[in-house]
Amino acid sequence: MKRSVAFRCWGHRNLRASHHKTLELTREAEITSRATCVVGVRADFDPRQVAGLRGSVRVRLRHGERVEELEATVPAFVGVRPTLVLRRGDRRFGNTFAYGATASAKDLDRTFVNALRDSEAELRVEISELTEAAGALTLVALPVPRLEALDAEVRLRLAAVDAIAAERLGDLEPLAAGLGITELLALEAAPLLARLRSGERLALVSPVFDLGAQGVLWNLVDRAAAEGIPVAAVAGVPPWTACLAAGGLTGQGHCLDRTVIKNRSRLGRRLRALQGTAGATVLTDVRLAPKELATEVLSLLGERRLSILAAMGTADERSWVGTAAELATAGLEVPAPLVVAVAPGETGDLPTGLLRALLDEGVRGRTLARALAADTGWSRSQAYQAVLDLQHEDPLREPESGE
Repeated sequence: MKRSVAFRCWGHRNLRASHHKTLELTREAEITSRATCVVGVRADFDPRQVAGLRGSVRVRLRHGERVEELEATVPAFVGVRPTLVLRRGDRRFGNTFAYGATASAKDLDRTFVNALRDSEAELRVEISELTEAAGALTLVALPVPRLEALDAEVRLRLAAVDAIAAERLGDLEPLAAGLGITELLALEAAPLLARLRSGERLALVSPVFDLGAQGVLWNLVDRAAAEGIPVAAVAGVPPWTACLAAGGLTGQGHCLDRTVIKNRSRLGRRLRALQGTAGATVLTDVRLAPKELATEVLSLLGERRLSILAAMGTADERSWVGTAAELATAGLEVPAPLVVAVAPGETGDLPTGLLRALLDEGVRGRTLARALAADTGWSRSQAYQAVLDLQHEDPLREPESGE
């Protein structure tokens, strides 16, 4: 079901509407002439109701017979806020309601703007979803389920959810009441997934998120992500867990690579070591542009599913999930360092386990490299480098003479 919200704003004598990047509607009664993005004050919208919108939306501004329209995208995890800030660009600061707007305050007709400099001028606003958006799932690690244990940004995010799910519901009643959430749900994958499919936003609260346990929880997370339902994490969830969860990769086994990756050469060495691994691998500190990352993955591993997380817990937090080929052309701009989860490849990848076993049995690296080159079609130097990378991963194994 497509949702829509309608409310009223009013004009103001200091209204300028000259900002070329943003447009803002605020519940505040007073502004100064420096608030160049504001086009309406004393807005009477319900912040929780507006936070229920998501995906592509149309914003219609009406004053008398004059109408202005624009379109934008509301992110899946928008918080409950007293102002609505729409941005032309893709940057999603903490106060952003929607991004990718087709117009800013400066783009509004000047006759329309001049009429709104009267404090009695009424501005009617309607925001309507253009598509039926999926729900969203937020993971919250909360050892002590108290409202005061949450920082301000997390409170705003959680106040926008429709319900909270957990294994132990009784402990969460005071927290839910403080956030204005009236519904608590048992941790059962099937009914929760059905609610996510219907477009609801749910928060999954646990004292800790243990990737080695909590089978029902991770089953729900992976199934939701596989269906394209956005998954994000706040409040104490480690970045690598959040990255795996967003990509639906928590149930495939995983390993962490904490190497600081500053250049393509080091990235190449780490990626070659992933060939043949059975589970997902998380690179926790990648300091390269997303396009460079995608190029190396395609070159060395072929097509892989990637989950990228940047600036977790800050106003600039961004996540992205897709294939390496999609990332190569996405034009994604996110602040480094990146946390990157790389999904395992299809069968037929480099048999890393077998190669390690043969090395342990004393088979020479050059012998393995010749066989590997013949089997994969790689160049001899590329195959030899892959074997060297495996040897260097084990500090107890002596390298061959001349290595």
